[in-house]
Amino acid sequence: IPFQILDPAKNTGRSFLVLKGKSLSQYPQGMLLPFGNQTASELYFLQGCRWASTGPENKVAEYDVVYADSQIEMVPLRVERELVNFWGADDTPNSFLAWWHKNKGAETGLNLLAWPNPRPNVPIQYILFKSEGKAPVPMLFAVTASDTQIPVTALSPKPEKTSKNDTKGWFPVQAGLPDFRGTPLDLSALNQALVSEKYWGMEQSQEVT
Repeated sequence: IPFQILDPAKNTGRSFLVLKGKSLSQYPQGMLLPFGNQTASELYFLQGCRWASTGPENKVAEYDVVYADSQIEMVPLRVERELVNFWGADDTPNSFLAWWHKNKGAETGLNLLAWPNPRPNVPIQYILFKSEGKAPVPMLFAVTASDTQIPVTALSPKPEKTSKNDTKGWFPVQAGLPDFRGTPLDLSALNQALVSEKYWGMEQSQEVT
């Protein structure tokens, strides 16, 4: 899913939206995003939050999608469900880790929330990004709209979560296992090992092993 991130050098030093939270009480409660009376089958939000000290059952922010006929569809944002903390970001049940970066040992990231529009044929006037003013500080980096529902890949940007199924370079081996007796894999040798300052061993009796 492509996103266009605003260049702060070309936008008076601003690149993304930050709403009010407990730690930033001076920030705005909400912001209006004009949509230009366009239709969309699905909306994709690139988002995150800071100070995510709340449970997944608590709504901390929302997107109000306002249609041309003045009807509204509300998209709830809950930490560890649709929203994720910027520090230690990962997948959630309802969103995907879209961007990940390790900086001096700390993991940071943003999530992608895909929202299927239940009224794809009705033009959208605007989207209201609104905070509940609780501890978490909601952040919105970009929104992408699509006229079709695009499946989001499960491939994660986190290196340890990326699996590969390319078998190029693999070679066949004969079925069965070799005889490991008398090798380091033969753990029975530990039963007779001595315990000293330099070596660990196992003591075996009826009461203790």
